[in-house]
Formats: sequence, structure tokens, C-alpha cells
Amino acid sequence: MSGDSLWRIHPKARLLWEEWPEEAVVFNALSGQTHYLNATAMAILKMLELGPQSAKDLADGLYAGQADRFLPKIEQVLAEFERLGLIEPVE
Repeated sequence: MSGDSLWRIHPKARLLWEEWPEEAVVFNALSGQTHYLNATAMAILKMLELGPQSAKDLADGLYAGQADRFLPKIEQVLAEFERLGLIEPVE
């Protein structure tokens, strides 16, 4: 996975949220699955709802000044979101 690749919310996904200050659950109406999100995962998915972004963009937005340190974690979360059908790479 390249930090420059763009990611977006899967176009067929319909996400329904229940949020608390440091966590959330999101229901994907397409798959019928509910997912628990910690604060980082919640922030990543919320940022992707605004439009396509790269892992580097997400790391910069969440961890300004320390983005390189957290890029592997962001990429790990993106890979898991893709596996769950929540996001997809922009072609």
C-alpha cells in the first residue's frame, strides 16, 4: 500500500453512526455489519466521508508534525477498512 494512493468511502456503503467522545460504532447497511471504532479509526473514516484522501493526507491531518511516525498505523487501519468493505481505492 502506497501512502500516496487515494482512498474513499465505498460508493455503495451507507454508514450509520453512533458516536461518543472517544469511540463510535458504525453500521454498514450494505453488509449489515456493525463495527466498533476507536478514536483514531473514527477520525479516519470521518475524514474519508469528506472526500478521497491518501494515507499521508490522513496522517498529516491527524498527527501534524509526526505524520511519518503514524503513517504505518494509518495504513493498517485503511487495510482493515478495505477488508471490511467500508472503503476502496480510487481508481
